[in-house]
Amino acid sequence: MINRQKSQETLQQMEDKYLSIFENKVVGIYQTTLEGRYISANATLARIYGYDSSTEMIAALADIKSQLYVNSQRRDEFVEVLREKGEVSEFESQIYRRDGTIIWISENAWVVRDRQENFLYYEGFVEDITRRKQTEAALQESEERQRLLIESIQDYALFMLDSDGYIVSWNPGAEHIYQYQSEQVIGRHFSTFYTQKDIKNNLPEQELKIAREQGKFSVEKICLRQNQTQFWANVITTALYDDNQQLRGFSQVTRNITESKQAMAIQTGLIATIQASEKKFRDLYESTQDAVLFINELGFIDCNFAALKLFGCTNKSELCGKQPWEFSPTKQSEKEDSSMIFKRYLEIALQRGISRFNWRYKRLDGSEFPAEVFLSSMKFDGRSGWQAVVLDISNRVLKEKTLKQANEELEKRVEKRTFELQEVVGRLQKEIFERQQIEAKLRLSEEKFSKAFRCSPNPISITTFENGRFIEVNDGFLEIMGYCREEIIGFTAEELKIWVYPETRTEFMQNLQRQGIVKNQEYQFRVKSGAIRVWLLSAEIIDIGNELCVLAVITDITERKRAEEALYESQRKLATLVSNLPGMAYRFRNDPHRSVEFVSDGCYSLTGYQAKEFFGSQKVFLSQLIHREDRQRLWNAIRFAIQENRHYQVVYRITTKAGAIKWVWEQGIGVFLEPGKLIALEGFITDITENKNAEVALKQSQNELRQQKQKLENTLQELNEAETTLTNAEKMSSLGQLIAGIAHEIKNPITSVYGNIVHLNHYVQDMMNLLNLYQGYCTNPPDYIKKEFEEIDLDFMRDDLPKVISAMQMGAERIRDIVSSLRNFSRKDDVKKTLMSFHDGINGTLVILQNRLKGRGKKPEIKVNKVYGDLPLVECYVGMINQVFMNLIGNAIDALEEAFDNSNCLDKTPTITIKTEATFDKVTVNIIDNGLGMDEEVKKRLFERFFTTKPAGKGTGLGLSISYQIVVEKHKGKLTCISAPGEGAEFIIEIPITQPE
Repeated sequence: MINRQKSQETLQQMEDKYLSIFENKVVGIYQTTLEGRYISANATLARIYGYDSSTEMIAALADIKSQLYVNSQRRDEFVEVLREKGEVSEFESQIYRRDGTIIWISENAWVVRDRQENFLYYEGFVEDITRRKQTEAALQESEERQRLLIESIQDYALFMLDSDGYIVSWNPGAEHIYQYQSEQVIGRHFSTFYTQKDIKNNLPEQELKIAREQGKFSVEKICLRQNQTQFWANVITTALYDDNQQLRGFSQVTRNITESKQAMAIQTGLIATIQASEKKFRDLYESTQDAVLFINELGFIDCNFAALKLFGCTNKSELCGKQPWEFSPTKQSEKEDSSMIFKRYLEIALQRGISRFNWRYKRLDGSEFPAEVFLSSMKFDGRSGWQAVVLDISNRVLKEKTLKQANEELEKRVEKRTFELQEVVGRLQKEIFERQQIEAKLRLSEEKFSKAFRCSPNPISITTFENGRFIEVNDGFLEIMGYCREEIIGFTAEELKIWVYPETRTEFMQNLQRQGIVKNQEYQFRVKSGAIRVWLLSAEIIDIGNELCVLAVITDITERKRAEEALYESQRKLATLVSNLPGMAYRFRNDPHRSVEFVSDGCYSLTGYQAKEFFGSQKVFLSQLIHREDRQRLWNAIRFAIQENRHYQVVYRITTKAGAIKWVWEQGIGVFLEPGKLIALEGFITDITENKNAEVALKQSQNELRQQKQKLENTLQELNEAETTLTNAEKMSSLGQLIAGIAHEIKNPITSVYGNIVHLNHYVQDMMNLLNLYQGYCTNPPDYIKKEFEEIDLDFMRDDLPKVISAMQMGAERIRDIVSSLRNFSRKDDVKKTLMSFHDGINGTLVILQNRLKGRGKKPEIKVNKVYGDLPLVECYVGMINQVFMNLIGNAIDALEEAFDNSNCLDKTPTITIKTEATFDKVTVNIIDNGLGMDEEVKKRLFERFFTTKPAGKGTGLGLSISYQIVVEKHKGKLTCISAPGEGAEFIIEIPITQPE
């Protein structure tokens, strides 16, 4: 009686545990009838569908098909699959929650039958995948927008390079510019577009190197089309990095600038013509005050007034006869000799017709200024020479000062021009008889100006002063605005809505009326397409046919403004990042004291010194803070790293301002001005005192704590071994998050059941013997006892009860074997290597996968042939090796199921063959299936991370990658695959019997 009571208590505890698992599972679990009505469900499913309890949900949902599914046909498909195959996996549908909202669910279900294969009910579980579906839809939409954007760009060549410079993508703009189709160019090296001279000078490799080091590289150069014709292009190469800062490749953006180059050459050539025209039109065209000089082999031979003014000369004799580099510092910013560089640019101009570059000039008084130089070749009396246009670009740095000087100069020019006009009027009155000749010259000058006006690459417009109506524009203006001539001539800027802010036009016209001229004012304008552009506007009031007009010259600075904003934002983010770093960022000079050029605010919390204390006459040197015993080791580590041109990492002690000793970790790198010339050290120092203190405590703890200490000391190495996390994630996704817990929970009750079956058998035998004695003693019992014997069929019970107990014992043994296999497979013993029986691991894996090996519905049973050799115990990480067996055998089952689903292997029995053998130093396991096999392309990528041939949602692409890492990296073994289409696949595992130290 006592044993019976204990058994009842044990059964009640088991029932309570399984009910807890059922109700608290993270997925919804249910049972439904064939007609679509819930029999049972857990609380999680009720919450997913928006109900407070499972009882409320079952009562409310009388018809699953019509009440729950958004598309009722989807329910019919679900039931059809269950009827045909007996199970369904990851079946995705949209359903209505109780409040009417629509969510996505994934269902796994199977048919439950009795021993006679009669249908009982459907059983399965539900997972809410709405967030995943929303993420997938957003990602697909984002990728589609990016694809459409790239394919719609025709004026820019956009393509990607791998890390070695080979082309991997090609957009329609690239086909238009380079005249290559995508199939002609993908897989080729991007040096295909370079001239032989550039390839000989190793320019492609140099550009990729600069892009890797600086993140981006921009250059203007000559490129080749497919037909070997040349064109000028602006090429921007950007390095692309992944989340681990590993180089993934490069992107290149190419824009054809041949027309702008030609236009620049035309503009440079027109300067001489404009100088020869009448002074009135020359002043109008030279409103930008550009310096123009003429050069031959003897030096400067002529210049305009602007050039004299720019170089600080009072007359041409101070400039003419001297070489260009005599008005330059001895060395340019690149530390190259000025005379050699300028001669090189002169040669380029002779060869190409034009040369454009930035230069550092020195005036006669010794002051220096930056300039942009346009060199174009020309002939002087049949001899080669050059025309140079020098643009002072100091205003880009000192904008306010330059604008003020420009206003003062413009006022002087207005006074001077007023005086000149008065003189012209006087001469015209006195020399009326020369009117015909002057008119002829004027017409010729106007024709020259008209040509210069039309051909200028700068956008120019002429409008009436009174109402701003356009009376003339050049081609450059039409191109930048996007209008044709008929759409703009005769209309006002207000009618075309060109000014983004009309009030700024009012302010502009007031300044123009007050000063007569406006120079390089920044405004926002709207072009025909609606795009907003930022322009520098220079304008002057002119008289055309006794009507006041406005001559305006535009410079588009939109891209420059965007670049400035991006640079500012980047600098802001960098400053914010540095200020929030939990340590000290630095830049030290290359001297014995490591004197500071820059140090972040984190220096105070690290050293106790404020940042300002590292500067000035009483500055603190970092060398003073380094512990005396650690100095030589620190210098040696830095010296060796710099010699090998790599990062240095070192741990040492410092003494703070308060006298406290701190342990710090430093990482840095040398900064070189040129190969071999170290100018500074840049890096980061962080406080690791707490870690060091923890290490001291860990030395006194157990072996597990010592291993954790080792991991703390090698934090950086652990970051490079993130695959361990992926290994654990794949193991959990392969077995399910609850295998270990369920195996533990089942072990105790099944042990109790298995142990009590023996006692139950004895009790039943005793009761049977007692019953026999009773029947022998009482041969003629009362009628009601005879009637009870007949109703319970006592003779059948005597015969069948021992069979039932035997079946229970066999079932309990089966469950115990399965639980043992689950516990062995999910064991957490990967901290150290232990001895393992490979046959036990394989057999346990087959026990776990037994349900997948059985036939279901029309799907045939998968046959397993075990050809075991005599294997010794192998030293290994048991859990990892079990995971490899699970991945490879599971993949073989997937391959056979795919072959059956595609009706490609209906004529043969699906079979998995497992062979094992041992040599004197290694164990070999062959896992062979007779499925579809794979081609060479798939085999090449078989062990590549995230590569999978399974449909979306069926695989992560990590199983084989992790298996390869476990066998090859963790156990110094080999994992290979032999396969061909239609020939099945064979995976070969080779593991050393004893692992090397």
